[in-house]
Amino acid sequence: MSRVKRQTDYKERNARIEKEYKEEFVRRVEKKEEELKRREEMINTRHRELHEKFQHNMQTLDQQIQTLMEEKYK
Repeated sequence: MSRVKRQTDYKERNARIEKEYKEEFVRRVEKKEEELKRREEMINTRHRELHEKFQHNMQTLDQQIQTLMEEKYK
């Protein structure tokens, strides 16, 4: 095998390996982005649920306080 052929083969091999690494990197980044997006959606859903529960509890407390105040002044 000639020296030029070996160098060409070596360069082609390195280019192929580099391309594979880049493609794998892109796949991993996309997978991580999808995971982070799912987590963010879960967190947002949980936040909304907690906020709604808090608002409901506050309304209930306000109503109870109002009822107690009305009973006190009867």
